[in-house]
Amino acid sequence: MKITQNSYISSALKLLSGTVSGQIILLITTPILTQLFTPDDFGVLTLFSSVIGTIWVLGTLSLDIAITLENDDKKVDSVGRAAILFSLSLGTLVLIISLLFKVDIIAKSGLEKIQPYLLLLPVGFVLICYYYILNGWLIRLNQYGSVSLAKVGQQGGMAIAQLVLGYFYPKAVMLLFGYIFGYLLGSIVQLISLVKLKVSVINFSYTNLHLRIRDHQKLIKYTTPARLANLGSSTMPPILIAYFFGLDYAGFFAISQRVVGAPINMITASISQVFLGESRKMMMESPAKVLQTCKKIVLYLIGLSFIPFCILLWKGPVIAGLVLGNDYSYVGEVAKYLTIMYFFRLISTPFSMTLNITNNHSVQFYWDIIRLITIVSVIYLSRNQDFLFVVFSFACVQAAFYLFHYVLSIQSIKKATVNE
Repeated sequence: MKITQNSYISSALKLLSGTVSGQIILLITTPILTQLFTPDDFGVLTLFSSVIGTIWVLGTLSLDIAITLENDDKKVDSVGRAAILFSLSLGTLVLIISLLFKVDIIAKSGLEKIQPYLLLLPVGFVLICYYYILNGWLIRLNQYGSVSLAKVGQQGGMAIAQLVLGYFYPKAVMLLFGYIFGYLLGSIVQLISLVKLKVSVINFSYTNLHLRIRDHQKLIKYTTPARLANLGSSTMPPILIAYFFGLDYAGFFAISQRVVGAPINMITASISQVFLGESRKMMMESPAKVLQTCKKIVLYLIGLSFIPFCILLWKGPVIAGLVLGNDYSYVGEVAKYLTIMYFFRLISTPFSMTLNITNNHSVQFYWDIIRLITIVSVIYLSRNQDFLFVVFSFACVQAAFYLFHYVLSIQSIKKATVNE
């Protein structure tokens, strides 16, 4: 079957339609949420989501990617079921640890602010694992419409739940409940889609778990810690900011990510997910086609994003003050500097999974590890400086690493083309 660039673009547009719909709801509700909740409340949400956003990868062992990349169609269902079983088992372990060692964990981690909500972590952990596993399943089946609908459920459900719950009880816990509800709703949408396709997701087997881990041990060995480091590069900064500067600054950072970063992240996720689903076929047909398609998409993304990013750099604080209220105008200052990072992240998106697809798992692993160490070091060393200087330094480091990843990805595709 011939895979065309039009197929890639069509699939990406299906995912982007869900992204846009969810983000519209998110952007509409955010100015209202800033009137209901304080920056400290958003800081608590940032800590909570950062912890879950880091550890969920351990719950899937990267089997969510293995579902998509598995060459044997007969093994796909058992890979998915093994992933779900493992995540449920690890989620149960997280719950037991939370119950038995709650005080010790909080005291040693410096995350005292989320102590009242620690028992929500296992729930959120399992739901996020479940969401990404089912997401990989749907991508494998090329059900991009269902993936898009699930995105609307997850993003829109979170925003609306936070708004409704916050109206009646404007406390940080309601932001957390809304966050968890979004993944619950998204997972339900995914599950319904898979059931309609007659995919069985509940026939668990420990034998299958062992076999599937063995089949994908190289992917698990390199990709799981690499993804953990990759997510850590996004989730550790808010944790460090809360620790060194306080919850209010973590809240400003979180809102800037919600307003500016979340749309960019969702767009990049949509494009990279389609690339992950289609590239396996394109690589078998012609690696050169992958390189050609990616370069065209990069040029398109540059043209699409250049003007909006320039406006944000120029008038970010003014726009934030008008939309979010004067108390949150500082969000615009933070977003202005983060724009540097988001621009390079956006244009490097088509290549984000290239190193894994070309079996350069170890290169991806070392890139992610070095990036995480560099980011944590930069924030730590500049902890006594002005907060905006820390944000600017963080953004520049991220931008440099995205550019370096772009170069590594180009080289990996060219090497695959030579060996074709």
